[in-house]
Amino acid sequence: MDTESNRNVCDLGRRETLPVYGAEGKEIVCISGELWITQEGDTRDIILGPGQAFNVDRPGLVLVHATRDSVLRAPEVGEESFRDYVVASAKRLRRAAYSDLWRRLRSRVLALAS
Repeated sequence: MDTESNRNVCDLGRRETLPVYGAEGKEIVCISGELWITQEGDTRDIILGPGQAFNVDRPGLVLVHATRDSVLRAPEVGEESFRDYVVASAKRLRRAAYSDLWRRLRSRVLALAS
């Protein structure tokens, strides 16, 4: 029995989404059903039917969405990698918010000074 091919097999019900992070270079296989895959920073829509596979070709978040009840084999990625992604995203958002706030305050202070 090929235990490697049976690892990380999961069911997704219709309209369920599986977030995968840190899977660059790994393969997502649709065993049954139909999957819609989209990657962070990629405008492509990848649709997989039974027996089809997709190799994740960029870093970042990958969303695997089941358009029908589906069974898939997803790459093994640790919970920590997704948690790290969420933390990094929050830091980026916070930095952007502070930067925007600083830009607005600076323009008001300069306007008052003139």
